[in-house]
Amino acid sequence: MHVVYERCAAIDVGKDEIAVAVRMPGDGPQGRVTVKRTFRTFYGVMGEAARWLVSLGATHVAMEATGVIRGHLRAVCDGG
Repeated sequence: MHVVYERCAAIDVGKDEIAVAVRMPGDGPQGRVTVKRTFRTFYGVMGEAARWLVSLGATHVAMEATGVIRGHLRAVCDGG
């Protein structure tokens, strides 16, 4: 079975910034586009990243992170 999520995201968490990419329907190859944005790793800015993901309709998020920032970002994405 081949599963394609209509709107999914990937987050790469670094010490100073997080990079976020969202794949969604569009005019790109295979009818998909990737929208990318970076955010600073301050707690309030991470909330902005979560709101951006919601505004694009992302339903699934994969995250690569190590260290303490991972927990803060997860809390923000979970609505905490």
